[in-house]
Amino acid sequence: MTRKIFFVIEYRGRKERKRTGMKPGIIHILSAAGTLIFLLYWGVRSGKGMKDASAFQRGSQQASVLLVIGAVLGTMIGGAATIGTAQMAFTNGLSALWFSIGSAVGCLFLVVVGIPFRQSGWISVPALIKHEYGEKLGVLSTTLTALGMLINIAAQMVAAAALLGSLFHLPVYWSVILCILSMSAYVLFGGLRGAGILGMLKTVFLYVALIISSIIIFRQAGADRLFRNAIEAGMGIFHRGIGIDVGAALGAVLGFGTTQAYFQSIISAKDDKTARKALYFSAILLPPVGIFSTQIGLYMKSIYPNLPPGHAFSTFVLEHFPAVPAGMTIALLFFALLGTGSGMALGLSTNLTHDLYLSYFKRSEKEGNTLAVNRFMLLLSLILGGVLTLLSGQTSILAWGFLSLGLRGMVLFAPVIGALFFRGKYTAGRMALAATLPLTVYLVCKMFFALAFDPVFIGLGLSITLLLLPTNQKIRRSTRE
Repeated sequence: MTRKIFFVIEYRGRKERKRTGMKPGIIHILSAAGTLIFLLYWGVRSGKGMKDASAFQRGSQQASVLLVIGAVLGTMIGGAATIGTAQMAFTNGLSALWFSIGSAVGCLFLVVVGIPFRQSGWISVPALIKHEYGEKLGVLSTTLTALGMLINIAAQMVAAAALLGSLFHLPVYWSVILCILSMSAYVLFGGLRGAGILGMLKTVFLYVALIISSIIIFRQAGADRLFRNAIEAGMGIFHRGIGIDVGAALGAVLGFGTTQAYFQSIISAKDDKTARKALYFSAILLPPVGIFSTQIGLYMKSIYPNLPPGHAFSTFVLEHFPAVPAGMTIALLFFALLGTGSGMALGLSTNLTHDLYLSYFKRSEKEGNTLAVNRFMLLLSLILGGVLTLLSGQTSILAWGFLSLGLRGMVLFAPVIGALFFRGKYTAGRMALAATLPLTVYLVCKMFFALAFDPVFIGLGLSITLLLLPTNQKIRRSTRE
C-alpha cells in the first residue's frame, strides 16, 4: 500500500516537475503586494500618537491576552519556524521538529523567569543585571548578547533571500534592502504595540494557510505516511543524534527564556495573570507550526528530491494554492520574517538606548529625543543585521536560529537567574565569569570541535556550577540609579 501511494506521489511529481522554476504571475504579485501593504498599514496606524519612548518600548502595559500572544508568536514564528523548519525537514527529516519543541518549552520557561522580571519593574535585562551587579556587567551583557540578536535578525534575512530568490530571482542584496525597509515599517512607528497587533493578524492568517497546507498533504500523500517513511529511512526525530537535537532545543529554551524581546511582550500585559495565560497559550500554539512546516518539507522532498531545500515551502505554496491565496500566503511568510526580525531589533534597540546611550551619553535626555534615538537604534540594528547577512554564505536558516538562541542563553542564564531569584548572593566578578566562560566554551566548541552533542550542555553545566558554588558572605546590592 505504501509503495502504491509513493508511486502516485512520484508520478504526480514527474508531472509537476515540468512546472518547477515557474515564476509567479501578475495575480500572485498583486495579491502578495496587497496583503503586505494592508499589514504594514496597520503597523504604521498602530503607532499613531506614539509620543514617548516608554510606550514604544513597553506598549501601553494594558495589552490583552490576544495582544501578548500576538507579540510573542509574532516574534517566535519567523523564518526558522516556517521556511527553516521545512528546509531542515527536507534535509534531516523529523529533526526539524526540535525548533518548535524548544520554542514551546521556552514559553514555559518564560513563565518562570518572565513574571518575576515583570514584577521587578525593570524595562530591560541589562538594566536588571546592572542594578544587581554593577554598571560594567550590564554593559558587558548588552555587548555580548547584541551579537546573538543580530544573528537572529540576519537569519530572517537569509530566509527572506531564499523566499524572494525562489519567487522573483532577486539578488541577495535586494532581498536585504527590502527586508530592512519592511521591518522598519513593521515596528518603527508602532513599537511594541504595533508588533502585538501585527503579530496577532499574521499569526491567525498564517495558521489558516498552514492548516490548509496540511489538509492538502494529507489528501495527496497522507501526512502520517510521510512521517512513518521518514522514520523508516533513518530520518527520525533524532536523525542528527540525540545530543545534537536535544541540545539544540535546550539552547532554544535558554535563548527564548532570557531574550529582551519576549520580556518586553510580557511587560506589555495588563497584569501578571494575562501574561501567564498568553505564555501558556503560546506554548500550545507553537508545536503545530513545526509539525505543519515539517510536513511540507517531507512532502516536497518526496516529489522534488533535487529542489533547493530552502525553496520547499514557497514552491509548495505556488504549486498547490490558487493564485490569490498563494500570493497572500507568500506575503504572510515574508511577514513572518519581518515580525521576528523586527521584534529582535526592537529588543536590541531598547538595550542599546536604555543601557548604553542614556547611561553614558545623555542621562538627562528629553523623552521626545529618546524616542528618536530608540528608533534610530532600531534602524541601525536592522542595517547591521543586513550587513551580517551579506558577509556570510550561510544558508541553513535553522542553524542561524539555534546559534543565535544558544549565544544569548550562554551569556544571560546565570546572571538573570541570580538577579531574579538570589538577589544579593553573588559578586559581580562571579557573574562576569558566568556570562563570559560559558559563551567562550560554547563558541570554541562550535568552531573547532566536532562533538557528538551540542556544546550548550557544557555551557549550561558551567553556568549552573557557578550558581551553586558556595559564597562566603551576602553581598550588599547596589542601589537603583
